[in-house]
Amino acid sequence: MFQDLKHGVRMLLKQPGFTLVALVTLALGIGANTAIFSVVNAVLLRSLPFEKSDDLMRINLLNPRVASDPLPLSVADFMDWQSQNQVFEKLAAYTDNWYSLSSDGEPERLRGAIVTAEFFSTLRARPLLGPTFTTGDDVPDGPSLVILSQRLWQRRFSSDQQIVGKAVVLNGKSRTVIGVMPETFNFPSDDANSLPGQVDLWAIHPLEPQKRRGPYYLVAGCDRQTRHD
Repeated sequence: MFQDLKHGVRMLLKQPGFTLVALVTLALGIGANTAIFSVVNAVLLRSLPFEKSDDLMRINLLNPRVASDPLPLSVADFMDWQSQNQVFEKLAAYTDNWYSLSSDGEPERLRGAIVTAEFFSTLRARPLLGPTFTTGDDVPDGPSLVILSQRLWQRRFSSDQQIVGKAVVLNGKSRTVIGVMPETFNFPSDDANSLPGQVDLWAIHPLEPQKRRGPYYLVAGCDRQTRHD
């Protein structure tokens, strides 16, 4: 084998043009396969980083007359599914959003998510500090609540242990901080359909009865354990 390797190296050195093409081809092939595997592993093979992740499902809206791919939901769609649900243990919805934090220092643009009340309980995600949202927090005219990421809490609020109950100004609106999520929780950024990057905060999404179906912007998920009530 050693003699074969020496012969192979000698032949490659004699033909540098061929060697360069071969190395570039190998590099491109290995890189492409690595990139494809990374996507397949993240989307199809690797389990979601949540307790009992096999029980979690995404629920999509399908309308072949509009598009062949799954579509986002409107608030009216989600509220109908929630009120008529007799199959799933819990239903939750979310969407990405950008926020401007203008309190406790210089204004700062943050990446966040708007979520319904059972978002964290559906994912069985536990907070680092304080509670998470509970059923009823997303009612119309309810309190404006927000949960911070551990990164934002440490960086902007100096790991203030008394942060729960304090108000912050987001997009010009005062919101009450009720909890902090651990650094390991980064959903929906971990979701394939969401923007990449770190999620800084999660704000409650009030569910108000709608007079029309649109706009369509929500992503819905559920815990598929059968309800017993």
